[in-house]
Amino acid sequence: MQNLAEVTHGKVKFLEALGEGLFAKVCKGALVKVDSDSPHVEIAVKRLKADVPPTAVENFKREISILANLQDINILCMIGVSASEEPRFMLFEYYTDMDLYRFLVENASKLSGLIPSDLSEYNVLLDFSLQIASGMDFLVENNFVHRDLAARNVYVAEDNIVKISNLGIGSYKYPGDYSWVHSSALLPVRWMAPEALNTLQFSHRTDVWSYGVLLWELYSFGSQPYAGLSNQEAIEQIRDLQVLPCPDQCPARMYGLMREECWEEDPSERPAFSEICSRLREWAGDSIAESH
Repeated sequence: MQNLAEVTHGKVKFLEALGEGLFAKVCKGALVKVDSDSPHVEIAVKRLKADVPPTAVENFKREISILANLQDINILCMIGVSASEEPRFMLFEYYTDMDLYRFLVENASKLSGLIPSDLSEYNVLLDFSLQIASGMDFLVENNFVHRDLAARNVYVAEDNIVKISNLGIGSYKYPGDYSWVHSSALLPVRWMAPEALNTLQFSHRTDVWSYGVLLWELYSFGSQPYAGLSNQEAIEQIRDLQVLPCPDQCPARMYGLMREECWEEDPSERPAFSEICSRLREWAGDSIAESH
């Protein structure tokens, strides 16, 4: 496990809530630097609730062990853990509330070319596509299945570096994107592969399907997949392999990657993230490939 800073509750200032699960809460916080003149560092804190079952505590410890090793430029990284005190917590990088969904919606006119801007000076959408694929390839190398890859769970940091988050706050911020499946789990149904909807089993290949939907979000500038349909109607569309149409300004080869490969019915026929990275680097050219 990576050497992470151990901190006490006294060094962390807990601010507003960002999300909540059955056994843990996620909130915005500040890391107080007592012996420094520099301002407090904004962080996200995932804190175990009090009086949870022993199995939840063990799962939380296991999660710490796994996440500690996920250190990559395109991953929202864990930067610290509680110093053996209860309730336990994890500290993560924090990049305001500018998730990729909000970025796309707020910059739709610029990204589409309707308003001239520096965003059009290079292919920012292709750049984002490559960075996300690279981050997901890193997760594959570390045997980590994301399960909820979508624009709402990616953050845009300085210099348009994107960070994939696994804090699990998407359902809290965007409840309309989630639905109960088989009455057993609240899941991001519009982003899920058909086999995941049928079995509730996730893999790197179901993440590839979700990545294709995320690409569709990018090139439709933040539109909701299967907009106008209820969650149940969207589920039926996905099960019947009625995939999303090509966004108006999406390049044909990018839509081909979505439709013909990421949304391939047979999971084994979907490309690995390493293959996707190689292809996007070819499309992007040397300038982006060398900078990431």
